[in-house]
Amino acid sequence: MAAPARHQLRGAVVSYHPVASSRDLAGRHVFQACLLGQDIALWRADDGTVNAWENRCPHRGVRLSLGVNLGDRLMCRYHGWRYDSGSGACSHIPAHPEGPIPATLCARRFPVIEAGGLVFVALGDDTAALPTLPETAIPLRALPVGRPAEAIAAALAGAGLAAAGPLHFAETQGGATVHLLIQPASGTTCVIHGLADMSAEALPLQRHMSRLMESRRRAWEARP
Repeated sequence: MAAPARHQLRGAVVSYHPVASSRDLAGRHVFQACLLGQDIALWRADDGTVNAWENRCPHRGVRLSLGVNLGDRLMCRYHGWRYDSGSGACSHIPAHPEGPIPATLCARRFPVIEAGGLVFVALGDDTAALPTLPETAIPLRALPVGRPAEAIAAALAGAGLAAAGPLHFAETQGGATVHLLIQPASGTTCVIHGLADMSAEALPLQRHMSRLMESRRRAWEARP
């Protein structure tokens, strides 16, 4: 497996970044995300626990995002190895059902927090605090952009949006405060996650922001 792409954002590895919305983890789904070049498998157990693991089975390296969410364990589709929610420990190997399983055989886990309708992940252990978010919010459609996170942050700052953090901006649209949080997916791409306060009617605001962000994306990606 190739090493994750290096990223130049200061403090990025030890900071929490949005990687999905809470809705992406519904119905025993396994969601694939990418943060700073690191592929991540995200899944919610039936008890509500959100797991963020390296998207690689410790056995043969198959993507865990292709696996089966069993409710309390994630099963790799290749050889059926099963990993427990929370600990990531391997708890079942079909070829050796009675044999001892080494305690070191675990999926690699990342710190994960769910807040404001978004799922945040950090790639390091010494993590910074989450960005300040509205207590109740309308989630907006995530927008993949074929430009680096730093370039989009500079574009938003240049457009006059208020910076609440290096990759967190706020603006007023339709009578609501809209928070735009940038997920640095790789060195050349990012995803913008939006949250709006509940002072505005949800559907018109969602439609307006979808059109606005699509227009912005076309302009950003057209730049050399």
